[in-house]
Amino acid sequence: KECEGVLGEYLKHIDQFFIENDSFNSERLARYLSNVLDKDVTEENTRFNLEWYARLKLGKKIYDCILKQGECSFEAEL
Repeated sequence: KECEGVLGEYLKHIDQFFIENDSFNSERLARYLSNVLDKDVTEENTRFNLEWYARLKLGKKIYDCILKQGECSFEAEL
């Protein structure tokens, strides 16, 4: 819920961007968001939103895994 709250109106547009595109960079995504939201979206703002978007997606994968298997484990590099 926190991630969704932070992302607000950006969430559905970022989802749509990734449905329509196989790859991205922050400049390209910022331009896309600027167009669909009809406001200036900076690369810095885009990077901030991508960080929260990644948290949301990882959290959903962990949640789904726990529901399906009763537990979830993974290794990650810092």
